[in-house]
Amino acid sequence: MNQWGISFLFLLPPLADGTQKPAAETMVAVPPKMDFSRCPLPTYPEWSRRREEEGRVVVEALISESGRVLETALAEPTKHILLNRAAEKAVRGWTFHPARKNGKPVRERIQIPFQFQLERANSRSR
Repeated sequence: MNQWGISFLFLLPPLADGTQKPAAETMVAVPPKMDFSRCPLPTYPEWSRRREEEGRVVVEALISESGRVLETALAEPTKHILLNRAAEKAVRGWTFHPARKNGKPVRERIQIPFQFQLERANSRSR
């Protein structure tokens, strides 16, 4: 969690057939990696702060061969629309080092979960 009350990590999307591990012929050797210098965190919406809205949002992103985000979708939205919008807007502006297969850049879908959580005064004293 950072000073803005937002945390995230990367998850590869589940496979359609339910297997845990992709077949060798479809496996990406190197998944996309964030370029941290070009990935600002989402802004916690002020209205959501006032209403004490919190939640987990998972954004799915298609990363191009050049590392740009081509499209985003909400894989697991929260019930708070402003948190969903903030997470998706942030990811749209991110840049990645692209996934690689056989040494060549390839498109790849990833899922990025965000946890929007407000810091409470009593939680700091613990």
